[in-house]
Amino acid sequence: MASIAQYLLHLAADPKALDVHNKSEESADAQMRKHGLNDEQRAAIKTKKQKNITDALAKELPPAAARGFARIFDYNDGIYIGGGGHGPGH
Repeated sequence: MASIAQYLLHLAADPKALDVHNKSEESADAQMRKHGLNDEQRAAIKTKKQKNITDALAKELPPAAARGFARIFDYNDGIYIGGGGHGPGH
């Protein structure tokens, strides 16, 4: 199983993958499946809510890392979770 953190880093490192993710909900879901995210992980990302994604990240990280690491991801820096637009409010 892949982690949400790995997936977000993948999107941050690959502009083409980010465009595919942001194209539509269907393309985002297909890409998340291809990357190996399970139903629960994909559901957290599909909410587009930072708290839900951060909580899901924290569950995947070792306890010591979960206290701070999950909160360093900035979802407003080009990673628009869930597709259907290119940016907040779109």
